Amino acid sequence: MFSARSAVSVAAVVCMAATGLAAPSAMAAAEPNKSTTVDALLDTTDRQKRADAARPGAKARASAAAAAVAPTLDRIAGQTRYLTPVEISKVHFPNGTFEDGAPVDIVTVASGTNFPDALAGGPFAAGLGPLLLVPASGTIPAGVVAEINRLSPEGIVILGGLGAVNAGVEAQLANLAPVARIAGGSRYDTAAQIAQQTSIDLGGATDVVLSSGEGFADALGGGAAAANLGGVLMLTRNATLPTETRDALVEIAPTNIQILGGPLVVSDAVLNAVKAAVPGATVTRVFGTSRADTAAELSEATFPQGSSEVFLTHGWNYPDALAAAPLAWYYQASVLLTRPNCAPAGTVAEDTRLAPTFRTAIGGPLAVSDAALQMTPC
Repeated sequence: MFSARSAVSVAAVVCMAATGLAAPSAMAAAEPNKSTTVDALLDTTDRQKRADAARPGAKARASAAAAAVAPTLDRIAGQTRYLTPVEISKVHFPNGTFEDGAPVDIVTVASGTNFPDALAGGPFAAGLGPLLLVPASGTIPAGVVAEINRLSPEGIVILGGLGAVNAGVEAQLANLAPVARIAGGSRYDTAAQIAQQTSIDLGGATDVVLSSGEGFADALGGGAAAANLGGVLMLTRNATLPTETRDALVEIAPTNIQILGGPLVVSDAVLNAVKAAVPGATVTRVFGTSRADTAAELSEATFPQGSSEVFLTHGWNYPDALAAAPLAWYYQASVLLTRPNCAPAGTVAEDTRLAPTFRTAIGGPLAVSDAALQMTPC
């Protein structure tokens, strides 16, 4: 794995509490003193101070590899979908702190058995701490517990309601640090609340990435792209724009909105509804003939001048890509998709255009083989 990695935070103090679920005392009765609200947790952070410093990660790595002819290849992987995010966190915070020695403010957690909450959570977690995955119920893997203990965060923010991460898992988390949730009545509402929280934190978000909430195929690079743009990610239905998403768009009032996927994924009716909700915004579609091509098109829109780092992740499964978003933000890295044993043509072409000095597989060789990491074409 990489060495000497760390993080710097972005954003201002936020002030919107979690809504749409039981009161904190009811959610974690086993540890009532460990439940809190999102605004209470984030009011303890000093992220704006660290936001004034440039993200050093990409600059340091680009400088170190300036003389490289071919990209340096690397891999971050754990034995399970829960342990790969732990390894990502260790790379991001090798000393258990931010680069300036400040403690990690927040560990964000989301379900590892479904994609929507973690997808929207990437931009939220960027600059705060890692995004870890937990089971919806049962026992949290020991490696996840150990990593949270290593980081000793100020608090833990759970993304999603009790159906995504139940009260028993929350109680285990509450034994580690104060816990709060961001949750709504649906995946669309939850994503909208996460986006609103993130926008407040950023002092406003000029960019929104809008993705289908009905499937992850076109969305896997969306969280990292939104984070790198200093924006947020929201979800929509295929045929209709959810009211919660529309209301969040109106409140955030972005200047640029990128809709991921063609009309079969996100309909023209949704695109027109977005334009009507935010008439001053530039609304564009980003899509290709496959999910890998869509990720490549999104990469080009996010990094028109190229990028010194590419993260390569399995495009037909979601956990690794979701957890990589905060680290991709830190290294200003593009997230591209691959098949397990070979790289799709669009991925190869975009990697060539980006001309990275580092290319890193996220996940083990069964997810991203050495051949795929070497850009062996399909």
